Amino acid sequence: MNGEKIAVFGDYDVDGITSTVLLYDYFKKQGAYVLYYIPTREEGYGLHWDAICQAADQGVQLIVTVDTGIAAIDEVQRAKDLGIDFVVTDHHQPGENLPNALAVVDPHRSDCESEFKEFAGVGVAFMLLCALSGDSETMLNRYGDLLALGTLADMMSLTGFNRDLMRRCLLLLEESARPGLVALRKVAGLLDKTMSVSNVSFGLAPRLNAAGRMADPELALRLLLCDDEEECDQLAADIQNLNVQRQQ
Repeated sequence: MNGEKIAVFGDYDVDGITSTVLLYDYFKKQGAYVLYYIPTREEGYGLHWDAICQAADQGVQLIVTVDTGIAAIDEVQRAKDLGIDFVVTDHHQPGENLPNALAVVDPHRSDCESEFKEFAGVGVAFMLLCALSGDSETMLNRYGDLLALGTLADMMSLTGFNRDLMRRCLLLLEESARPGLVALRKVAGLLDKTMSVSNVSFGLAPRLNAAGRMADPELALRLLLCDDEEECDQLAADIQNLNVQRQQ
């Protein structure tokens, strides 16, 4: 990692949060100095210049975007003047021009050779990890639970590659010992239930989304990163309360 500070810049929905957790966790396990940034709903979707300046003040030299960035032409270009490089990973449709980044990973690029295009943002981030690690099976076993959560929450098409992938990922989610997910399933009343598409889409995903809608999306991110069971239970309870407020 060359000792550079890396920031993972995501989005405030479940796809963006799971994408951020996935890359942040991977980089940290590789020994990188890594930060994350999730904009609030008030800040709005996409890269923000204030956030880039904040990263520069913290000594960040590389920003990796997840579930966003494909339209950030000006922001990526201006960031170069601050000494920040970008790797953009996104699944939204690009415009006529691509950001001037070190790499732009998006299945909807006109020159992308992938036959399958319907990846969520977390799916694109996952494929990047598979390429970086050279071990897709280990990455799937480690992050398949997050891959299922983000893909289903974003209501991606469950055909072709996604259909086979989600079948495996749902089993991994059901068997996941990730403390934050265990706590989330508990407050959702799904701890002993099969992890079906509907249970994820209408049971787990709305609770994580409630954090960003009613308070701060970082609550959801902290829950998924947390490995302390007591803290996870408290975070999940807080998120459950926010979801009740959302419903009301």
